[in-house]
Amino acid sequence: MLGRRRLLAGTAVAALTAGAMVDRVAAADGTPVLIAESQGHGWSSFYVADGEKLWQKHGLIPEVSKQSSGRLATDAVLARKANFGTTTDSVVVLAGMRGLRPIVLADFARSVELFVTARTDRGIDQPKALRGKRIATQIGTSGHYYLSKYLALHGMTNKDVQIVNIASSDMVTAVVRGDVDAFAWSFRSGQIAEREAPGLVRMLSNEGIEATWINHLLLVANEDTTPDVCKAAVAALLDAEEILINDPRRAAAIVAGRTETSVDETLEGFKLNDYKRRDWRPNPNRNSSLCFAA
Repeated sequence: MLGRRRLLAGTAVAALTAGAMVDRVAAADGTPVLIAESQGHGWSSFYVADGEKLWQKHGLIPEVSKQSSGRLATDAVLARKANFGTTTDSVVVLAGMRGLRPIVLADFARSVELFVTARTDRGIDQPKALRGKRIATQIGTSGHYYLSKYLALHGMTNKDVQIVNIASSDMVTAVVRGDVDAFAWSFRSGQIAEREAPGLVRMLSNEGIEATWINHLLLVANEDTTPDVCKAAVAALLDAEEILINDPRRAAAIVAGRTETSVDETLEGFKLNDYKRRDWRPNPNRNSSLCFAA
């Protein structure tokens, strides 16, 4: 993790604490922005900002492009097809290794929301039973990296399983239909799979994963996105963060519609994400989760 953090620090140009640096002022009135959004409870700040019209409050007119992974959202930003994208630290690291330059604008949440969801009727009742099984994930994403860390946690490597490259939008169908034995993706996807195949599919334990893996959820931009627009976007996310912390049920009502889960399922998803919570176990004394790259 230390090496990844160092690379992130180099990619995010002079990252500073948002609470001290971001003026809550709007950009030019009515500035249109295209936001490439990933799917899952980890991106709730964006869903709340959209549902509460917080982008508009800060002078932005948003258009959302739904992406099936943070890697695709980052690709959209780098190709100048979006102003902003939601992604993870592992995707940014891989982009940097390829010589690409996504600008990390905000590290707005920490997450342990990825899970391995498996078919119990194929004898997968514990993580070690994954050996030799077909496991779907999307190559080059945080799900792929998480799977490698999950396997290592349980004494295996990627070579001990058969990894199947499947788009995140198809993983639930693949495991419910039996095309694969398991998939490594979001808690939201696991919830939906359990609902569609009750008694046949369940999420495996994530116990101990925080010792080896935690997702950093990032907002990235490209060099064409102006500083005023960047400040307005971060200000909107700060407002959304306040709602998530102080009125989670109100936030869950918005997020549930975007994630195709119930309010109660969404509240369970919130527990796996750190939206500036002071009691979150890995580092309860951390400052604001948002930072601005000048």
